[in-house]
Amino acid sequence: MQGSGLCIGVRRSLLWAALALVLLVFSTEGAFAQTSPIIMKHADSLAVARRRGTLLLQGRVHFIHDSIQFKTQRAIWNKDGEVVQCDGGFLFTHPSGYIDARSGTYKKKQGIAIASGDVHAGDSAHSYYFTGEFLEYDKEHEILSMPEKPFLRQFEKNKEGGEDTVTIVARRIKYNKKDGFAEARQNVTITQKEVTITADSMDYDKGKGYAQARGNATIVHDDVTISADFMNYSKEEDFAEAFDHVKVIQKDMVVTCDTGFFNRKENWLSMKGNPAFDMKSYHLTGDSIFLVLDSTGKSLKSALVIRNAHGVQREDAKKSAPGSVTEAFGDTLYAEFNGNKIERLYVNLNARGFFYETDLTDYRNLMDGDRLDLFFKKGKMDKAVVSGKAQSTYFYVKKDRSVAGKNEASGDTIHILFDAAKNAVKTLKLLGNSTMASGRYVDLEKERRNRENAVRDSLLKADSLNVLTKTADSTDSNVQRAVDAQRQEKSREMFRHSIENMKKAKKNREKAPADSTANYVNSRNVEEKK
Repeated sequence: MQGSGLCIGVRRSLLWAALALVLLVFSTEGAFAQTSPIIMKHADSLAVARRRGTLLLQGRVHFIHDSIQFKTQRAIWNKDGEVVQCDGGFLFTHPSGYIDARSGTYKKKQGIAIASGDVHAGDSAHSYYFTGEFLEYDKEHEILSMPEKPFLRQFEKNKEGGEDTVTIVARRIKYNKKDGFAEARQNVTITQKEVTITADSMDYDKGKGYAQARGNATIVHDDVTISADFMNYSKEEDFAEAFDHVKVIQKDMVVTCDTGFFNRKENWLSMKGNPAFDMKSYHLTGDSIFLVLDSTGKSLKSALVIRNAHGVQREDAKKSAPGSVTEAFGDTLYAEFNGNKIERLYVNLNARGFFYETDLTDYRNLMDGDRLDLFFKKGKMDKAVVSGKAQSTYFYVKKDRSVAGKNEASGDTIHILFDAAKNAVKTLKLLGNSTMASGRYVDLEKERRNRENAVRDSLLKADSLNVLTKTADSTDSNVQRAVDAQRQEKSREMFRHSIENMKKAKKNREKAPADSTANYVNSRNVEEKK
């Protein structure tokens, strides 16, 4: 019994020892895998440098570390720091690709390879190709960073089985190969087929085919250019979102807004936030605008303006014909185009419109109602229908360009036909149901004549009053002059009499001086007696 117990104890001890040995082997293998050294596979010559733990290698130098290897003509190997500096070429290969440059450095502890001088990098799957002057490769995360003159090409399979190439140029590019995600900074340009995107900074997700541009962002797609402060673009959907200071240009069409969406696949644009549309002689504004292009995406098919809609069409003067302006206002406006020329304009709710010729801007033909339909031929107005409490005013212009009169009409519906050649109303038809149809003609020439006659009469009256006033003034002045003459004559007469009396008194004194003295004495005695 004791022998058997001893045997069992020995067996248990041996079992535990074997298990410990197995664990030791596995742990040693794991530690060896994690700290596997850099192995120099070949070098034509080897020398020991003065610095401790440093070797100088030359001629077909070849290193291996785990799944990577690199070759060069000259290398400095710091064994203690586990860093290899390569000169005279640097060819670095890893399971997913390669790096080729004039020189390079491999840092084992950080798992980083650095290449400089005419750098080229790619992968075995032919999914990207990198060129530049400097590259840093993170082996663990498979991230490539290029801060100097980088140029990245990404190769993508398309639905037709072919290959599309996306090129990215910037001051700095950081590319995550695992995620297919590129971060580009400063003066960024991304190009694929007919699409070119530029911005201050940009991120591109290869897997989603999605680009996000920030700062002075611009997309050029065929003949369409979209610019904004911030922009997103989906390559698969061919769809762009633009925000802040948005501007869309296509040939003669210019659109501005705060926020815009452009679907190139279905050829439509949607804008909101102070949108404005201009195309040659057409101008549209409102709270939001929705534009549809034709199947080729080259010309405008329709335009829808929602809330506070305003549309303007201008025709320039030609030869002897004056220019014209047509405007429409309402809650909703819808316009149809053919070859970028308007064919129909529809305004709903509180519709109001007017048209006039540019040499007679004070005479505006008006159209008001709940709804307004305008029809055009070759860009000129052909017919107008005003519906719902309709009112219209039309001025009749003679050949000499003077305005003879105006027609004022009202009813449920008003139909107006235009003579495009003369740019004038041909016929006007009134329909009344809930509102009685009525119309009248105002003779503006007669009114002008009456005003002129009234002015002339007033002038004549004023002239006659002036004559009477002048006559009265003349009479008064004559009377005054006669009175003054009489007064002057009387004064002269009195003066003559005074002179004559003085002369007589002088003569008397000269003839009898004694008598005068006696008279003087007598007169004095008389006075004293009194």
